[in-house]
Amino acid sequence: MNKRLIKGFSLLEMAIALVVLGILIMSFNTVFKLVFDTDHRVQQIYESQKVQDALETFLAVNSRLPCPDTDDDGYEEFNGLVCSSAEGGLPYNELGIKEWDAWGNLYFYRIISSAANPAGYTNQVCHAASVFGVSGAIDSTDLKICTSTNEVVCDATPDSALCNGGSWDAATVNGDYPPYFSIYTPPANDALTVTADNGDIEDSNVVAVAISWGANGDEAYYYNAANKQCPGSLSANEQENCDGTNTTFVKTTIGLDRDYVIPITLDQAKKAVIASRRFK
Repeated sequence: MNKRLIKGFSLLEMAIALVVLGILIMSFNTVFKLVFDTDHRVQQIYESQKVQDALETFLAVNSRLPCPDTDDDGYEEFNGLVCSSAEGGLPYNELGIKEWDAWGNLYFYRIISSAANPAGYTNQVCHAASVFGVSGAIDSTDLKICTSTNEVVCDATPDSALCNGGSWDAATVNGDYPPYFSIYTPPANDALTVTADNGDIEDSNVVAVAISWGANGDEAYYYNAANKQCPGSLSANEQENCDGTNTTFVKTTIGLDRDYVIPITLDQAKKAVIASRRFK
């Protein structure tokens, strides 16, 4: 009769097998995470473009930019004729976009602070905050027209030499409804700035910026002073974006700390309204 030998695994062999299995699992997890993150980053690039398109469409239809959403109901909030806050979330219901970014986190939305100033700059043609004007009497302070050339400027004391022998008279704009800004509206004194990660300015005269906090958005974010998490362990660029203390935002292009910054400049706002033929 043939004898069959039955062998089992020794403890050493089992230990080696477990080590190899552990290495394979770790390698798989690393590859899976890389693919997972890459997929989300590609998706966020697409979503960021949709956010920008939605803001420009809102501009074209409503002749203004929306105020921030401060209570996460998907709608902008006002304090009388001005925005209730210069920062918060995107009013996703009014924009017709997703509430969350590719990682399931809320977007941040920041606008120029003068648009939330109770002094009421949103109705002044010659103030960039008028990009957010929604109702009320239009204010044409500092809007001047040259009597000899019909040139129009936003300047309290324009140079008489530029009027070709004429004089600068007060100009008026009809209609107490948006757009409250015009092609003559000058850059904002409190404009936001977007830079590259090397410090070069990419966009100046920014009136609004939306941000996806990216892959680490669950641990590094800022929505307002009461709802933020911006630990000191973050990179300098990401801390610049989430510290809530300045008007400069960094558009990084690589790394886990990449923030997806979506700016809207005053020129973009003018272009959108010109295209809709709604300028007064």
